[in-house]
Amino acid sequence: MSRARGILWVVWCAVMAVAPQARGQMAFAWGVEMRAGAKAAAGPQVALVKELGAGWVRVEVGGSESAEGVRWVRELLKVAGEKDVKVLPVIVPPVDVRGERDGKVVREKCRDEGRRWAAELAGKVEYYEVGGRLDEACLIAGRSGEAAGDYDPAAYERCREVVRGLAEGIREKDAKAKRVINGGGSRVGFVQRLADDGVGFEQVSWRWEAGFERADVGEKLLRLGKGPVWVVEVPVGGGGETAEQERARAEALRRIAEGLYLLPEVRAVFVASLLTEPEGGGLVGMDGVKRPAFDAYRRVIERTREKRY
Repeated sequence: MSRARGILWVVWCAVMAVAPQARGQMAFAWGVEMRAGAKAAAGPQVALVKELGAGWVRVEVGGSESAEGVRWVRELLKVAGEKDVKVLPVIVPPVDVRGERDGKVVREKCRDEGRRWAAELAGKVEYYEVGGRLDEACLIAGRSGEAAGDYDPAAYERCREVVRGLAEGIREKDAKAKRVINGGGSRVGFVQRLADDGVGFEQVSWRWEAGFERADVGEKLLRLGKGPVWVVEVPVGGGGETAEQERARAEALRRIAEGLYLLPEVRAVFVASLLTEPEGGGLVGMDGVKRPAFDAYRRVIERTREKRY
């Protein structure tokens, strides 16, 4: 552990002695990524989330969302509200930043999309995540993304306007909501540039990549002044292997989840995903059977609730 991380840990232990409500901050959050769409009914998925003991779901909305998709989101919010599960909507940009070159057009289209979803979700969600994998879309090939200069200037400007437009639209229709900016890996320079450029956001989410726990990414993000980071897309691994491989994947998930929980710079963990996708991964198999990783994650959540760490 670095000296800086050691100091952070001491401070964090002192802070954790105070109730989260007294600090004006949310308690540690456990969540899962949820599959959207009519073919994956919201009710059964939320029931599985409750069985896990998790309190949050993260789900993509927007982009080319159809009327049917909007109805599905409404059903999710209804069911989740009844089960006391919170929803983190990830608003997908309505434009392709690689194709649309006019930053003003990008910003206006994204502002409209932000308004549309905030008008739909206002009062039903506390946070909106905006943008998606924009840190990758403007990264110069071969660069790490740690430095502000690691991004193509023109591409970065378009990505910035996506985030700015969505954030502005959300704020217009839901002034109380908090906006979440997403990044991943070592690409801290992207969110730092957004902050330096005056883009409005209140929270950072970070896509998990191997080595996050050993690197100083979380410490750097903490210096943005937006509070501890939310770690998302924590992988489960593919399904359909031998029982031994399944147990190994469950053990790997347990180690990652426990390790993230113990980091002072992390306040939330979202596992990807609840249901297994065609390409693999998920706590529940395509046959509907819970994988060993489901119980592994459930036990981690249970132990943290019982303060056994």
